[in-house]
Amino acid sequence: MSSYKKDFIKAGRQKQRRRYSRVALIWLVLFLILVGEVILLLRAPKFLITTVAVEGASPYEQAKIKEAVELALNEKCPCLIPKASIFLYSKKSLISAISTASSRVNDITITRTGQVLKIVILERKPLALWCQGPRVDKSCFFLDKMGQIIASAPVFSHQVMVEFFSASATAKIYERPLGDLDPVPFLDLTAKLTSLVNSKFKNQSQIDFIEPEEGGDLVLHYLSFSIPSWTLLLNKKMSAETILGNLGATLDSSAFKTDAQNSGQLLYLDARFDKKVFYKFQAME
Repeated sequence: MSSYKKDFIKAGRQKQRRRYSRVALIWLVLFLILVGEVILLLRAPKFLITTVAVEGASPYEQAKIKEAVELALNEKCPCLIPKASIFLYSKKSLISAISTASSRVNDITITRTGQVLKIVILERKPLALWCQGPRVDKSCFFLDKMGQIIASAPVFSHQVMVEFFSASATAKIYERPLGDLDPVPFLDLTAKLTSLVNSKFKNQSQIDFIEPEEGGDLVLHYLSFSIPSWTLLLNKKMSAETILGNLGATLDSSAFKTDAQNSGQLLYLDARFDKKVFYKFQAME
C-alpha cells in the first residue's frame, strides 16, 4: 500500500472520530439540558410539599413530629432535587426522623394528597410509671405494655397509674428497667391482690408504689386513709395462682383473724414462698 493511500485512510479515520465526538458532545449537551429541565421542574413550587399534617398523637408529640418532618424535607440534597419533592420524598427517611423525634411512636402511616403530607401516628400507650432517684425528688417515665420506657413523665400530685420505683436506678428512654417482668399480667395480679386484701379488711388500701429488688422480689407499698402504710412482698418467679391461693387461705385462716383482732397495725404480708404466707402485726400498746 502506497504512502498516499495510508495517509488517506488515516485522515478518514480521524475525521470519523471527530464526527463521533461531535455527535457524542451534542447528545451530552442535550442530556444535560434535559436533566436541568427535569431538576427545574421538580424544584417548581407546585411540585413541592408545602404542608405537613400530623394526626393521632398528643399535641406536644404532634409539634415535635411536625418539626422533625419539616426539617427533614428542607434538608439540602447534593443531587439538587429538593427532598420535599412530591415525586421523590423518602418515606423511609421521614419514618426515621419521626422515630428519633418521638419515643412514643408505635406505628406510622404516611400519605400525600397534592402538596399536603399527612402523617398518622399510633402511639404506644403508657401502662405504668417508672420513677427513680430520691423519693422526695424523683424523676419519672412512662412504661408501655412491654415494660419499656417510652417518654419522660411529670411527677403527679395524685396517683394516675401504678408506679414502679427504685432509688438506685438510672434508667433511660428505650430501656426496660423491669427486666424480664411482664407488666401486663403482673399488674393484673396486683389488682386482684388489692381486691382480695380489701375484701378482708374494713380499712381500704391502695398501692402507693412497687419497688423491685434483687432476686426477683417485689415490694408492694400500700397506703390507706385511716391506717399506716404496710407492705406485701412477692417474687416474680411465683405463679399468680399460687400467690392468690396462699394469700386467700392465710387471710381466711382463724390464726390470722385472731392475730388481726388481738394485734395492732399490719406491717407486712410475705407471699414469696410456695406453701405459706408470713405476716407481722405491730404490737398493740
